[in-house]
Amino acid sequence: MHQKSMALLNKKFNGILCVFVFSLNVMNGEDKAPAYLQYVNEISKEVAANIQDELDLIYIGGGGKMPRDVEELSLKFLAYRKASIEQARKLEVIAVQKLLNSINTHKPIKPFLREHPFPSRRAEVSISFRKKNNEHEIDHSISYVTQLNNILYYCIEDIKKDKLVTIYEEPYEEALKIVQNQSPPEKL
Repeated sequence: MHQKSMALLNKKFNGILCVFVFSLNVMNGEDKAPAYLQYVNEISKEVAANIQDELDLIYIGGGGKMPRDVEELSLKFLAYRKASIEQARKLEVIAVQKLLNSINTHKPIKPFLREHPFPSRRAEVSISFRKKNNEHEIDHSISYVTQLNNILYYCIEDIKKDKLVTIYEEPYEEALKIVQNQSPPEKL
């Protein structure tokens, strides 16, 4: 139940963030949302649909930092399966690369990006691994993976503390090299 509440809070937070950004623009005399919000929405929808189809992940929300331009973009996914560090790494890297590719090839958003090409440290993808009843596994398989500021964090459920704890972290570039050098490709 706790995890469902967190997912609901996350969706509400993302909605509140969008309303807040829009409200700031209205208070500053702007009568409509900045164009880049439409482009961010286009990119997020496209990437989320692609990842859902190709990687069998469920899109549960997104957001970012966009005070005056697109500083960061984030997508959050849910996977109803177990994952090892290797499997979580592969899913995370593929998802981040898909997000980066979509951002960097979307011509209309280019003038609104904080940096171009948009770097991996500004593209956050999070994946929560769960059982069908929405609880995390308690057998030390990965419960959550995310990429923040070019570091991948792998977390498991600590049942004694009733929270997620990071068990491993690695630089994004190292994870990218590992995934690129894998052969033959394993089933995700």
